[in-house]
Amino acid sequence: MVVSLKETLVTWPPDELCSLNPHIVERIEEMLKIHRHSYVIATSTLHGKDEHAALIALQQKFFDTNLGILVAHNAQDCTDHMSTIAKVMCKTGKEVIQAQVRWVLSSQTSSEVIVQALEQLGLSQHQSNVLLDCFGSIAAVAASSAAQLQQSSVDSITCNNILDFFDQDKILV
Repeated sequence: MVVSLKETLVTWPPDELCSLNPHIVERIEEMLKIHRHSYVIATSTLHGKDEHAALIALQQKFFDTNLGILVAHNAQDCTDHMSTIAKVMCKTGKEVIQAQVRWVLSSQTSSEVIVQALEQLGLSQHQSNVLLDCFGSIAAVAASSAAQLQQSSVDSITCNNILDFFDQDKILV
């Protein structure tokens, strides 16, 4: 929220009490309820004694909140502050794309590893892919019953081979 320091107080120049404008206080409180990170950019061309009094009144009122108060002299300062906040708060397009690519690669790699492991049981690549599609993991294949394996369209000989392999005393890592 961008607000002029003169608008933050009821009277200008401020008296000794420095009473805040209730309308501005209400708007800031509403913003704090809605947004996790809230910022007020207080603008004034000159930052003298009166402006400092207004800033102190704002800081005292919202001291125990997550409100960030930034000071600006002109419109350029305001846009610089907004740009900095946006850069800090938002992920870059590069980071988003890198995260998506990492997810795709990890999911492809894990499925490839599962298929290769199932092929080590003497299954064809097609049978391995069918089991992967049906069960999703080697642990699920190992825990499955004969009926579940046959429901995945694996023939009875292959089903018995899988059950025999996982029934042996082996440690699977």
